[in-house]
Amino acid sequence: MQLLTICQAASRCAISARMIRKLIAKKELPMVRVGRCVRLREDDVEALVRRGYSGRSSPHDERSMPHVSPSSDDSSPQTKTTALKGGRNALR
Repeated sequence: MQLLTICQAASRCAISARMIRKLIAKKELPMVRVGRCVRLREDDVEALVRRGYSGRSSPHDERSMPHVSPSSDDSSPQTKTTALKGGRNALR
């Protein structure tokens, strides 16, 4: 039985270590404690990959990005710059 660290498991699944920790917390991925260290069984990680994690899509996936079309009053670069520099009252 091969044990993996959270970072090794994340690399094999092509997801972040944070997502691995979330899967452990949600009990979707079993973990083993070796002293204070958290380890994952290689078989459990491979099973996760085989069944395909169907959580939220990647932040780089176009389907997960909301479509925003600029309105005529928001399209000027100066408005955007002012909003970035001016804080919360910039667009009021």
